[in-house]
Amino acid sequence: MKTIHIVAPTACRSVPGVLLLAALLLSSAPAFCLERPLGLDEKLGNANQEDRENHIPMDALLEGFDLKGDLDVLDLGAGTGFMTLPMARKMNNQGRLWATDVDPDMLNLIGTNAKKEGFNNVNPVKVKPMGLDDFYKTHKFDRIVVLGVYEYIDRPALFFKQLRPSLKPGGKLIIIYPKLQVMLSQKRWFDLNHLSQVLAGEGTESPVLKRMDPKIRALFTGGGTNELDYGQFILIVDDLNKIMNDPTLPRDLLAFKGKSRNGRDGLLKKMKVSVRPLVQWLVHRFAYAMTKPVEQLTPQERNGLLAINYNVFYCIYIDPAASLRGFAVPNVPLESPKYVRKAMEDGGYRFVGTKDFLHYYDYLEFTAE
Repeated sequence: MKTIHIVAPTACRSVPGVLLLAALLLSSAPAFCLERPLGLDEKLGNANQEDRENHIPMDALLEGFDLKGDLDVLDLGAGTGFMTLPMARKMNNQGRLWATDVDPDMLNLIGTNAKKEGFNNVNPVKVKPMGLDDFYKTHKFDRIVVLGVYEYIDRPALFFKQLRPSLKPGGKLIIIYPKLQVMLSQKRWFDLNHLSQVLAGEGTESPVLKRMDPKIRALFTGGGTNELDYGQFILIVDDLNKIMNDPTLPRDLLAFKGKSRNGRDGLLKKMKVSVRPLVQWLVHRFAYAMTKPVEQLTPQERNGLLAINYNVFYCIYIDPAASLRGFAVPNVPLESPKYVRKAMEDGGYRFVGTKDFLHYYDYLEFTAE
């Protein structure tokens, strides 16, 4: 197998190696415990900040929020302040911007960064982790922005129904919700040489190679050139994303033995021992789903199968040194946007519409009348 080099634009050479793949999605998860509380740097590392920056066109997003005038704005579940500070800039230090979160470290970070930029309208607020905090009951908002938070809220339909009185008449509730898919980033690099070596070791019957576009496959089986430009890299990433989002892949991955003479040495045996239990649990949990036709899969079953794809692919084909902490899998099932919409409408909101400029997220806007 030849070595694959990438000729990257100068600005891209310093981008770190592996993309943390976007949200993946379980109905429940085994009780893995951290040995110690995470520090701030580790929390920031798990916050998908770079990934969001790559995939969310902030200017277009803020334009839809209509943040003009003397407004009360809520960034619900603000996290690192990914949306808080851009909204503060858009508001030009006018109105009042509330950033709520359950983590005091995140709130301290938001407060510190807001102070550095001279914003006096940013108000970090710690809220309780379960149920509707009293803070929401005592405030009313013109805008409520929910980015990547809905899926983590316990009983979200009830939560937003109880939150409904806090949205002023004519106000906007904007929910930005991850689409049901696994993704590699086009703007962060991973080691194609390692990927080539693994695929070469698996041979032509590799479930990944067999699913590749023929032109992409040629780059990994001796065809093409030794040096790839950034455009070719993007084509490779897009093809890998398509493969990883195939719910029929887990069955083939788990049955594949490669060139091993030992029938037990499937892909699971190649994974790091510390991460193997998670995938084994997923396989056990969604074994029945692997026997069903794709069109009969429930959203929950599809989530589980994509989670298997993600974990196996990441730990074998992308980063064999990955630990459990290195690819945290959110303990959440993603619902179809139609279910989110129904939950909001049942809670007293009126659906305004959606926008399609976010490739990896659904944008749902509601109002109160």
